[in-house]
Amino acid sequence: YLNVLGGGDTLAYFNTIKCLNNLALHDFFDYVTQLKEGNEVYKFSYETGWPPGWIFREEESFFVCQVFGVLGLFCFNSILGLAIITGLISSICSWYFYIFVKSLYEKDSKLLAFGALFVPSVGFWCSGVSKDTLVYNTVLLMIVISFNFFKQKKRFVIKGSVIILLSYILLSTRSIIFYSYLVPFLVLLIPGFVNRFKVTRTISFILNLGLIFSVGFIVLNSINLQQGEKEFLESSDYLRQASMTQQDFASNKSYGMNRYSLGEVNFTPIGLLEAMPIAIIYGIYSPFIWNSLSPTLILNGCESVFFIYLLLAFIFKRGRSKLTFVLNDSFLLYCFVFVIMLAFITGFTSVLYGVLVRLRCPLLPMLVLVMGIPSNSILPNKKS
Repeated sequence: YLNVLGGGDTLAYFNTIKCLNNLALHDFFDYVTQLKEGNEVYKFSYETGWPPGWIFREEESFFVCQVFGVLGLFCFNSILGLAIITGLISSICSWYFYIFVKSLYEKDSKLLAFGALFVPSVGFWCSGVSKDTLVYNTVLLMIVISFNFFKQKKRFVIKGSVIILLSYILLSTRSIIFYSYLVPFLVLLIPGFVNRFKVTRTISFILNLGLIFSVGFIVLNSINLQQGEKEFLESSDYLRQASMTQQDFASNKSYGMNRYSLGEVNFTPIGLLEAMPIAIIYGIYSPFIWNSLSPTLILNGCESVFFIYLLLAFIFKRGRSKLTFVLNDSFLLYCFVFVIMLAFITGFTSVLYGVLVRLRCPLLPMLVLVMGIPSNSILPNKKS
């Protein structure tokens, strides 16, 4: 990695962490100031070394270095030591998520274990010193602790404090994923309301679906669908940033040719709605096997084939019963909405396959669980 490829993002993060550690040894008060002020101040010198400029200038990337830098203090500037500790923390977070899901669905399932622990691209991208690792582990912990917060009525203060801390970390790294985490909890209010009435699963499914579509209709009506592109972009910093990111990835040839296109997209309310279906498909299933005939993407292509198989099995093997099961199960409904939201966001903005496979990592375990758990919960009951 170091000698053949010359390093990469991981090495740049580590060099920045190394500079922070040297600053802590050289002048601890300057180190504390640097952590507190972020990239608003510059306390580095010849004695500490200078961090890579593109890492320091990007607020989110430098924040990642600040978080991992605390671990780096105990590794004595060893890149291998820091990588081992980071990988260990990622393993613990994934195991914690697996134990939580297994407690909800006691039936032992190899697919459940695969989704929570063994998705290849998650293990590759989210186990080293990187922004993806911090985001992925933070999302897993937030989901588990949030559900336990409402399920187990004890230690409210501790759990609430941890959720606030993790929310701060996620907002400081990839804030859009924080909203992908938060919005599904609002959707859960719908089945919570329906479940107050003692009705059959079929009636519950119809009511849940009707209320979801009603809320969506109200939201769409509250938006001026006739807004022009300029006016619509000016209404949101996130949309403006997404537009610039998409245009940069699509037009800059220095990023390589491993990219996809959503066609001509208008950044208007109607334009986003029109692009949503294909963006979600790309966000979940791309790169397809014929787009991934390269050493860096072949694993993602194989994953794509597996995810398409799960979708077909979900649809054609008692699909209506499985969908009813998902909509009546609070955790699976949360995962379903989370997957759809994050797939749209990543599929719409990434354009590059190399960016897409990293950004969508948090949705992959949820996708496998949504597709796999209903199969193991419903199909055996049919025989009995």
